[in-house]
Amino acid sequence: FGKSAQVPFQFWLPGAMAAPTPVSAYLHSATLVKLGVFLAGRIYPLFSEHPLWSPLLMGIGGLSLVVGGLYAVLSHDIKAVLAYTTVAQLGALLLWYGLAPVAAVPAVEGLALLHILSHVLYKGSLFMQAGIIDHVAGTRDLRKLSGLRKALPLTFVAALLTTASLAGLPGSLGFVSKELYLEAALKLIAEGHPQGWAILAVLITGAICFATVAWRLATQPWLGALPKAMQNHLHHAARGFQLPPL
Repeated sequence: FGKSAQVPFQFWLPGAMAAPTPVSAYLHSATLVKLGVFLAGRIYPLFSEHPLWSPLLMGIGGLSLVVGGLYAVLSHDIKAVLAYTTVAQLGALLLWYGLAPVAAVPAVEGLALLHILSHVLYKGSLFMQAGIIDHVAGTRDLRKLSGLRKALPLTFVAALLTTASLAGLPGSLGFVSKELYLEAALKLIAEGHPQGWAILAVLITGAICFATVAWRLATQPWLGALPKAMQNHLHHAARGFQLPPL
């Protein structure tokens, strides 16, 4: 829980966003924070039938999903927004390992890897986009950003693709991942499990938060007019500089 920044240990992850953006993209979307989830996956065959396993992972994971999602909606620094969505997504991943034994989900490890791959791909790209925006505009504050689509066309395309996956729009890998969660929750409800409705409520809350964040990231920095204060200080960004997140 600590390694994957779960409640009540979630506070360290947004603070670690002071690192350079490529470091954030690598460590905080792909490797470092995934170690807690990786450990849960490794010990899943040993402990999944223990009576404390599912309540603990569903409780902490679900709480982290909701808390991380709400903080992401309330934050304005792009890297802080992404950090809190990472807390929420890691909560969802641990929730999956708690949900799977109760819902008797087949191929748990393979489906978990699908969730992890989905998160790594779009979140790593989003962190790199944050670095490009910071370099070009001199700020990561969503309240001060607008009209960057002409200055950063390739990054804008990358933003649309990755936020679609973050929001779980049909056709994206994030959509497939979220459908699997809903299927498991609805299975619990159909079988009369008391926690089914609570899990569904957590998933719906998380989905609303992710959709809200995705909308902000896909529109606020890109649409509208370029602020006058930024017009004279906008840095040039070569296309090769914009390619990695795409």
